[in-house]
Amino acid sequence: MRKRINLKNLVIVFLIGFFCFSFFRQETAMKRLNKQKADKQAQLQELKNDNDRLKQEVQKIQSNNDEFIEEMVRVRLGLIKPGEKVVNNASTK
Repeated sequence: MRKRINLKNLVIVFLIGFFCFSFFRQETAMKRLNKQKADKQAQLQELKNDNDRLKQEVQKIQSNNDEFIEEMVRVRLGLIKPGEKVVNNASTK
């Protein structure tokens, strides 16, 4: 004698399938969100490092440190002291 599939068994199978589907969707979403969280934390750490570096540079500038000012003038404007010779590091062809 063959058993007939009744409505009760069909509903149970449907509910089990629905809950399994929902569970796997949530797991996938959690993995994606955890990955995004890790990416954002790494980005935040990088920005904190940049911020610390910039704060140190601002402190150097605000301290009126003559060595720092001289270095900036030399690097950005290419100025030299009397008696110094300019060395060109560009390769010649």
